[in-house]
Amino acid sequence: IQLEVGSDRIAARHLYAGLGFVEQGKYFEIGPISTRGIEPSAGVVVRPIQDDEGDFEAVTRLLAELGRPAPTDEKLPALRRTYTQHVARADAGSLLAELDGVPVGFISLEFRRPFFALAPQAWIPDLVVTEAARGRHIGAALLDAAFAEAARRGAYAAALESGHHRAVAHRLYNAAGMADVGTFAWLDR
Repeated sequence: IQLEVGSDRIAARHLYAGLGFVEQGKYFEIGPISTRGIEPSAGVVVRPIQDDEGDFEAVTRLLAELGRPAPTDEKLPALRRTYTQHVARADAGSLLAELDGVPVGFISLEFRRPFFALAPQAWIPDLVVTEAARGRHIGAALLDAAFAEAARRGAYAAALESGHHRAVAHRLYNAAGMADVGTFAWLDR
């Protein structure tokens, strides 16, 4: 179980800690959504992910670089089915960045509908750029493209969670207009 808690909700944070939730990192949000008009640098193309083997292999490789478990032969068929379902979902819009035709970045984009809102919230579970391609504003271009897609779909805000140790990523989120509005925690059981 994961939950997000606003920075100003000190009593709630203590309550959740007492229930066994362990703080994992920061919670960022931007709303209303605005883009910065960042164009990918020369040779970089940002596009929707496709349901094909090339994109599947690229996305799973990039997610492993981010720290997600690398797929084992045993789990590969189930992971492939989940990927196919994600690509087909109407409430997803994940993007892949290619540098000279080689996949180098991925942003997962999903839309969730809180019961209290009339519009969806864009949620970004993952953003990764391979180490060799960093410093070319590919992460910024992916984030801006995700914001553009979220705005196109009428999202009232975009949110993401990021581990405390990801200071460089936090600077990217702040530069993109996202505010550090709280923390996220996992139930440790």
